Amino acid sequence: MERDYGMEIDALKEQMENLQKTIASQMDQVSRMLQETLSGRYFDGEPGKCCSKDSDRESGRYSDKNSDETSDKCSDKDSDREPVKDSDTNSDKHSSKEHRKCTGRDLGRIQLMQGMHPDKRLSDLMEELCYKTQEEGGSGLITYLGIYTTSSRQSNWIRSSVPTEDLLSLAESGIAGRVLACIGNTTRLSILLEILRGPKTVSALVEKCGFSSTGQVYHHMKPLLAADLIAENERQKGTYVIQSNRVQGIIMLLAGISDMVDETYTQGNWDEEIDSDMKNEEK
Repeated sequence: MERDYGMEIDALKEQMENLQKTIASQMDQVSRMLQETLSGRYFDGEPGKCCSKDSDRESGRYSDKNSDETSDKCSDKDSDREPVKDSDTNSDKHSSKEHRKCTGRDLGRIQLMQGMHPDKRLSDLMEELCYKTQEEGGSGLITYLGIYTTSSRQSNWIRSSVPTEDLLSLAESGIAGRVLACIGNTTRLSILLEILRGPKTVSALVEKCGFSSTGQVYHHMKPLLAADLIAENERQKGTYVIQSNRVQGIIMLLAGISDMVDETYTQGNWDEEIDSDMKNEEK
């Protein structure tokens, strides 16, 4: 019997189209997952603590509840991956109003946190980090991603499973101190942020930052240029831009500061050290 090559080719085309649709669908899911990850927050409690307040569960944040108080609801001895059901007899009545409670399970050195975020994909990502930290034996791992865009430029970044030991070593080596000293000056920080919002000329920086002369701007731009945080735009001479590979560091540094000044759970006086330094200078 003679083969019908035309029919076979049509069948192959149909298979390829179905495969392309499947791949496109999966890529769309991955894209949505990456975008929604930006809404996630963090767990910073001791082993055994878990999310309890509705507002905490929405953002994936932590609670200050004692582990003894929450052990009945947050421990899971029978399952590695599935959270236990609330034993409260009224839980069924209120389940539609409450997010899934997170649970903790002892992996040995690490407490496995489950259900930390209403988005299951983010909770699963946290579980993976817990398992990986347990396996590798380090102090911890972080995963982060983001996007920052202006009218003329866009920066995207993804970093996965960055060892916290590598981050701590930046403080131990003095690198973190030097970076903070470079950009921590209020005047230099204002210049940096103005350029971050969009390319700027020195004249524009004089106007935006309230300088009295271009000489002042050049003086404060010098350490930013030396650190390769900013550079002159090759396509537009006299205009300065943030180096593309530095954008994520600036944004993530500000994200960390946002967590430190958040007064949801604790308050602090960030002016105390500054006031003391000023008094010492006056003496």
